[in-house]
Amino acid sequence: MNRATRAMLFFLLAGMLLAACGPADTEVWLRIEEDASHPCLGAGHLRVRVQNNDLQPGPVFDEFAVFFDKETLQCRIGGECRYPGLPPGSGYTVEMSFSDSSTEDRGLLSEVVSNEFSVSAGAPIQEVTISLYRRPGVSQGTLIAYQPGDWGVVGGISILQFRVIKDGEATPVRAYYVAYDPQLRPDPFPLVISNLPAPVDLELYHFYLEGLDDQQRLLRTWNAPVYLQQGSVFDLQL
Repeated sequence: MNRATRAMLFFLLAGMLLAACGPADTEVWLRIEEDASHPCLGAGHLRVRVQNNDLQPGPVFDEFAVFFDKETLQCRIGGECRYPGLPPGSGYTVEMSFSDSSTEDRGLLSEVVSNEFSVSAGAPIQEVTISLYRRPGVSQGTLIAYQPGDWGVVGGISILQFRVIKDGEATPVRAYYVAYDPQLRPDPFPLVISNLPAPVDLELYHFYLEGLDDQQRLLRTWNAPVYLQQGSVFDLQL
């Protein structure tokens, strides 16, 4: 595959305590290589799972942020995941997936599984390379919706759903729920919605965000125009 790669280091498994051998630190670094498909463009949710045959299921690390650069459209991943107590062993893999802020499969932008590696007490720092690419057929049109000014005023919202409609049409190009848990993550913003049209020429769309209570009753609707075009990300203030 002809790659336009950009390497970075993602600090993973930092300060891991190996339960079977007492406290001993080992570190695994992931070197991310992305191709020209912009696999992280539109990513607002990173999920990392560490897995081997002895972990059923393996521990999962979830983070919500903007995982791409709005100017270059390339991946922007940093920080560390900590997995204390992983047992020493071989056949470990890291599963990574990047999604937008929705909960539907159409929001899954890229996913990959690393090559196998081992975890052992006193092992030197390891580096595992992961090659990222955008899922076939997933469009690059992307918007970022920031927190509305009255977000803290409207109480009782437990469900968020969105629609993106092309100007002059009635059928949404995308419509679904947003990943939102008012108890665990009371502020879901910024919302990142991707897999939208990316036309060569600028086109007008409309974004609708609806807040509902746990009985599916509508409490508040926000809406704003969105201009989508190939190679750009639209910032949206509701």
